[in-house]
Amino acid sequence: MKRIVSFLVALGFLFQLTAQEQPVVKDRQYYLDKSKSQRTTAWLLAATGTAMIVGGAIAFNENFSLSSGAEGEGLLMIVGVPVALSSIPLLISAGNNKAKAEAMAGPVLEPVQLPGITKIMPGVGVKVWF
Repeated sequence: MKRIVSFLVALGFLFQLTAQEQPVVKDRQYYLDKSKSQRTTAWLLAATGTAMIVGGAIAFNENFSLSSGAEGEGLLMIVGVPVALSSIPLLISAGNNKAKAEAMAGPVLEPVQLPGITKIMPGVGVKVWF
């Protein structure tokens, strides 16, 4: 009896884990919002890391010796470097998401006006690649 109950409980958890989720519709606004939040986070990390480096360097410069109890200032300065550098991938990702959003907006095409034709066709465009 214990095995049957244990099997049914495990089966109940298994059904919950394998349930399908609805796909998220990713439109232009989704990528713009994601880009904005990533860019804000990246600049916040860059500013925080820079402040940690500068603050640690100033405090470490006043004490200048690790034997005088300046371990905290030196550690603050060392930890600030990866915090500041962690903003670079976020800035790159924000740029990629903004490019995706701009690609969804579609290219801006000028209307084609041929001599003798009065109808303007904005959907027709010519693109030349070099």
